[in-house]
This record gives sequence, C-alpha cells and structure tokens, in this order.
Amino acid sequence: MPTPKLYDNYPTEYTEIFRSAAKRPVRITLSTAHEADRFRARLYAFRNALLDEPQKAPEVALTISFAHLVIDGTDLIITHEDKRHGRPSLPESGRQFDPVDL
Repeated sequence: MPTPKLYDNYPTEYTEIFRSAAKRPVRITLSTAHEADRFRARLYAFRNALLDEPQKAPEVALTISFAHLVIDGTDLIITHEDKRHGRPSLPESGRQFDPVDL
C-alpha cells in the first residue's frame, strides 16, 4: 500500500484551487477525460493530506470536506455543498466559474 504524501509535498496551487472553489465553482479544462480523472484523484489525495494536517491551511481545511469534484467531458469542476446552508453541489446552468491556469 502506498504511503500518503504530506501536505507540504503538494503544490501550493492545490490549496488555492480549493480556496477559490469555496467561494464559487472552479472549472479546470484538461486535454482528455482520462487526465481529468487522474487530476481529480490527485486532488482527493491532497484533500486527505490537508485533513491529516489541518493546521497547515486552517481556512481551507474547514471547508474542504464539502468539496465535490465532478468530471464533465475533459473539464474538472470543483464545487462546495454545505447541506446545512442548502448550497448546490453542481453548478447551475449559466453560473460563472473561476478559471484556473495550471
């Protein structure tokens, strides 16, 4: 079984992606659906690393468990759903996205 990475071993851009997604949906366009699936897996692993060390980015750690990562073709869409506040899990049609450059 592979050893999980520590939070400090991930790029700082991953923290920024989840910080942005807490405010509004983020759409990341990748070249193939397979690449989007692999990147989603890396972001889930990052989420677990942050939850293991929440003191590294406490403001993101508080909201990261509400993150939903959905693949739409070659796009990876990251949204937040907080059922306590009735926020949607998927972007509504016509909703604005924060672009992310990787």
